[in-house]
Amino acid sequence: MHFFVRAAAFVFTVMFFLSGELCSEVHGNETQRGVLVLTFDDGPRREVLMGPNGLLALLSREQIHAAFFVQGWQAHKNPDLVREIIHEGHLVANHTYGHATPHEWARILARKDKKDWKTLKDGAKSAYMEKGKEVFLADAERGRKTIESIVGYFPLFMRPPKWDIDQNIYCRLPSRYIVQMIPGIVDDGVCPKDIQPRQDVNTGDYEVIKRYVKGTLSRDAAIHMLGVQWRKLLMDREARGLHTHILVFHEHAIVADALRILIPEWKKRRIHFASLTEVYGL
Repeated sequence: MHFFVRAAAFVFTVMFFLSGELCSEVHGNETQRGVLVLTFDDGPRREVLMGPNGLLALLSREQIHAAFFVQGWQAHKNPDLVREIIHEGHLVANHTYGHATPHEWARILARKDKKDWKTLKDGAKSAYMEKGKEVFLADAERGRKTIESIVGYFPLFMRPPKWDIDQNIYCRLPSRYIVQMIPGIVDDGVCPKDIQPRQDVNTGDYEVIKRYVKGTLSRDAAIHMLGVQWRKLLMDREARGLHTHILVFHEHAIVADALRILIPEWKKRRIHFASLTEVYGL
């Protein structure tokens, strides 16, 4: 008998979650049922954004305002796409110009000097790492200037590629930036920015995209896998009492296809889709 009572309680709990009845966020006196912010990295990509089945059309139909963390070189090549993103009511943010991390810049600099990274001594690697940090900061600034030249204002939000920065770099970024990071990398309390940042949520889509591009996953299998991952991700976070989710996606067709399925599902659960500026109260 006790088994059936426990089983019934478990089923009820699962149905309760899926129906969207879990309370999530309180804004003033209004209780929300989960808050999702959609953000997209590594664009702008014309083949993903544009057309009747493109990502911008999907977001428009669903009346969702997203944030696009663009690579400066892509923005420079496609300023019309940046303007179209703004025209559709979305936010454009900085993802650096060349999309290389400080570690990657260090290796690039060593390679230019015809040095084999694997055989370099620790002291030499450290020296290149310091140079890599300088190049990264310059590249981030170049990305900011590129975006500002297109949209006409300072892009307030910035996300380092792969979230790969240390405390020193974080502290040297302009204080007016809202630097989007995942937990456990930097301590904002050491050198706080003007606005306390909220943390990103890694959706894990990049690994699925890589497998799809390599041909080890079919389109349908990739879309299914993304759906399973994202459902589990939100369920796990809700179970831990985390109800605002700044989701990090990458601009790719299969991501758009998966969201085409998941967005209506999330809406049925009465989850609230917010813009990045909305969750910051800007």
